[in-house]
Amino acid sequence: MENKEKRDKVVHIAFSESELTNIDKYRKESNSTRSNFIRNAIYEKIRRIDNPNIFNNIGLGPINQELLEKLINNQEKQEKLNKIIEEKLKVIDQIYENLSILEKEKENGELATNEQIVIELLKEHKHLKPMKLMKLSRLPSYRIYDVISNSKLFKINVNGEVELID
Repeated sequence: MENKEKRDKVVHIAFSESELTNIDKYRKESNSTRSNFIRNAIYEKIRRIDNPNIFNNIGLGPINQELLEKLINNQEKQEKLNKIIEEKLKVIDQIYENLSILEKEKENGELATNEQIVIELLKEHKHLKPMKLMKLSRLPSYRIYDVISNSKLFKINVNGEVELID
């Protein structure tokens, strides 16, 4: 709100040292002189008084503290849920990546090699838990689970161990 009238009236106003420091901090950030900064602050205050429906919480009256706290809590919950979703999306991306690796392995015949490794281990040990199969075979979990999902060759016993089908 720029006024084109001649500015020949002076108003003396006193500030504390900390108030003046704070004013200077913000006026520097806004690249303004001290006089213009204070003048603009006064014009802004006048605009707020003249337009209470615009500046008084969008015309809704005083802030409902309970509602504001609920909004803040909901926002915090939403942020936590967004982080959980991001983590789950990372896991899903990893699953898709692993599936594409498995598809390539199937095309290259590597799945048969992995099956043979698991078959040999089960012939030697009769039954093994999937974690033990991973450790002994040095194959990643997604490869082990892809191999043992072949229900024509493998079964899971009541103890959760993988066995060869007779």
